[in-house]
Amino acid sequence: MIPLAEKRKINLSVHVKKALEGRAPENIQQLFKKQLSNKNNRAADRKDLNYPKHKLQQYQNGALYSSIKAWNSVPATIRNSNLTSFKKNLQSYTTKEYLKV
Repeated sequence: MIPLAEKRKINLSVHVKKALEGRAPENIQQLFKKQLSNKNNRAADRKDLNYPKHKLQQYQNGALYSSIKAWNSVPATIRNSNLTSFKKNLQSYTTKEYLKV
């Protein structure tokens, strides 16, 4: 069994995937699409999301920041799959990573 914190990261990543594919409400989609890297670098190739600028440390505990952090931690090979494969692959990847520790 994996800890609840890891399950939350999986859930957040699935919600980001849905938003980037257009399967979420419009306002949620815009939050994440606005954070897509538009520079020509490795982060853009991996489809990493940029963290929004903020001044308060408390902002890092918020939903948007946590979702971006969870999404950026998912390997690119898993991100590029369709939604059902994404869920399965991410679950098995997280389980394997947790059992390594």
